[in-house]
Parts: sequence; structure tokens; C-alpha cells
Amino acid sequence: MNRAIANGSVDNIGTTNVSYYYDVASIETHIAEIVGQYRKMQETIHEEAEYYRELLTYDYYLRENAKSRPHFAGEYKVTKEFLRAFYENEEETHRYLRSYTDHDSSQMRRMTHLEYFAWMGKYILFDYKERDPLSQNARTCILQK
Repeated sequence: MNRAIANGSVDNIGTTNVSYYYDVASIETHIAEIVGQYRKMQETIHEEAEYYRELLTYDYYLRENAKSRPHFAGEYKVTKEFLRAFYENEEETHRYLRSYTDHDSSQMRRMTHLEYFAWMGKYILFDYKERDPLSQNARTCILQK
């Protein structure tokens, strides 16, 4: 009860035992293509994960002037030097924080939050003194360089 099927054979139980000849070079090429596609997929997943992490961070700081950074937000990307320079300049000019004329730079720093979002390539200032009356979200300002 043996029948030839695609260069193979069917045994008495009905299972196919097919032996195909493959060129080793074409197998290696195929494997390399699969690995390349996998790496691209991993890069895309990583980029999307970073994007969603930043969205969560934005949403979190929109509502909460947190004393400690949440774990999901990752590393804080704003340098101490940039923060110091921004708040010292803001103490003099009040360009973004107009209602803080009676506050010094350290008070402004405690009452606001400055975050860098790589997906936008911009700094966003969260002002918790001036909240939206309906949603209670912080007022946000995109910093101009």
C-alpha cells in the first residue's frame, strides 16, 4: 500500500514521510530574511512602547504634581542645569507663568512640572496653579527654544 507522493512515501499508517532537497544557501538566505523581519518588528514594538510610555507620562502629569516619578515614566530627561536656567529665567520674565509674580524660582519649581517628550521633541510645562475648572487638568505650555 505504498504510494509515491511528492518525492516521498506514505507508510501503512497513513503518515507522510517526505524528504525534500533544499539548497543550503537558500535556507540561510531565508533564515536571514526572517531574522531581519523579526528585528524590524522588535524595533517597531520598542518605538511604539516608548510612544505609549510618554503618553502615559503626559496623562499622569496632566493630573498629578507628583513628588516622586512613577516607575512607568522611565528616566527623567530634563537636566538639572536646564531646569535651573529655565526657572531662574522665568522668575525674571514670567513668560509662561504669568500668575507667579509673587513666587521665586524654587517655589515655581515645586508648583509646576517640566517634562521633555521625545516623540514631540519638545518640553512641556505643567502648571498646577492654573487648572482647567471642568477637568482639573493642569494648564500646559509648550516651551519655545
